[in-house]
Amino acid sequence: MTASPIETGVWVKGTLSRDIRTVTYEDGNEVAYMSLIVAQQAEGSLAVKAEARGMVKGYLMAAQVRQGDKLVLFGVLRSNKHGDYVAVRIACAHTSLDGAA
Repeated sequence: MTASPIETGVWVKGTLSRDIRTVTYEDGNEVAYMSLIVAQQAEGSLAVKAEARGMVKGYLMAAQVRQGDKLVLFGVLRSNKHGDYVAVRIACAHTSLDGAA
């Protein structure tokens, strides 16, 4: 049995900088790509890229989140040829937790 790598879990609370972009690949895999603007006390704001798949992608589409909506995302840090991003495992939209209600 091989040991799996340790994943760094993160949570991000921010504002969706543009509408979510969904892509369906040839193998049928669907991915929702998004970017959140996260306010930081000392440094101003930071853009955080995120990707959601499966049920989380379905939730975000059903919740009809749009540019300017506030989200809370829980996931793990990942990197690819385009840079670092959060692979979303849980998403919250339109709740008191994200400040939208």
